[in-house]
Amino acid sequence: MTAPTDRRAQLAEAAFEVFTSRGYRNSAVADIVAAAGVSHGSFYNYFTNKREILDAAIDYGLESLGPQLTPPTEPAADLDEFLDAMTAPFRALHEFAMTNDRLVSLIVFDAAAIDDALTNRVIEVVESVAVDWQHQIEHGVQAGFLRPGLDAQVLGEVMVAMTLVVLLPAQGGAPLPGGLDHVISQIAEFLRAGLAAPAPHA
Repeated sequence: MTAPTDRRAQLAEAAFEVFTSRGYRNSAVADIVAAAGVSHGSFYNYFTNKREILDAAIDYGLESLGPQLTPPTEPAADLDEFLDAMTAPFRALHEFAMTNDRLVSLIVFDAAAIDDALTNRVIEVVESVAVDWQHQIEHGVQAGFLRPGLDAQVLGEVMVAMTLVVLLPAQGGAPLPGGLDHVISQIAEFLRAGLAAPAPHA
């Protein structure tokens, strides 16, 4: 006999597969139970409707997507390490998005358009990622390799907004100008020019 937690996880995984292949609005509970190989009755033992299981499906997806978005948490020792830490998620996220485009579409684009609760949830995910970048910036200011007076909170949110550059090609946007390496190098130079502490006078 399947344990309740296993059955719930089975349904969440099936919902994730259905939503990412068909789109949330084009999916029905019947599609989910068919993919999971269970009855309608089994579905309603764990979820009240399609909207409720969407949350569980997003949880399932975020287990895969979350690490791709998160900058390294180890404080950078110098400016070069800082630039590597700040740009590493762009490469990982682009590569992830190109092979998991429907997952990114579901979590980053579709979910926020369904209702206010999901919009707020997406905002919370974005804010948590911004905080990781914020901590790197705060450390850089304290360590002296970034300019004093930077607003780390605003800059962390700017970094999240910049991730759209590497996400959009997987969603039908134009290819990255000059390729991924070029884009990442330009982001690094942008950060260097804008955030680095002035070189000490001889």
